[in-house]
Amino acid sequence: MLDPPPGLVVVAEYGAAAGAEAMAFGEADLAVALLVDAGIDATLAYDPALRSSAQHWASDRVIRLLVPGAQEELARQALDEAGDGLPPEFREPTDGWDEAVEAERLRRSARLRRAGLAVFVLLVAGPVLLALLVAAASAALG
Repeated sequence: MLDPPPGLVVVAEYGAAAGAEAMAFGEADLAVALLVDAGIDATLAYDPALRSSAQHWASDRVIRLLVPGAQEELARQALDEAGDGLPPEFREPTDGWDEAVEAERLRRSARLRRAGLAVFVLLVAGPVLLALLVAAASAALG
């Protein structure tokens, strides 16, 4: 992306991974609303293709939060304090998945693989083997 317009500075960036643009825009829009409510002028800079039906044309998938240079420290402080009212579960990293949940996911995955193999045998390998048997039988008889 090009440099921000004169007088504006980037105080935060939000990634917009392919397929997750709506979530990144939601977070960025909330940050803008937070800053505007705090009396800080704020805007977003992003490739316009990210908010179009042709998101795959976007050359840059980063959404930048811009504020006037004179309000940079206030904006950073407001963003840092924004999460203070959340419960600890939202601010602290989790320990990971519950082992029972992970075990169930693995069991389901194994069942899906077995079902996929059965479908493959019925739809692909079965007809091929049948064709080979018919060819062998007709060659032996004729």
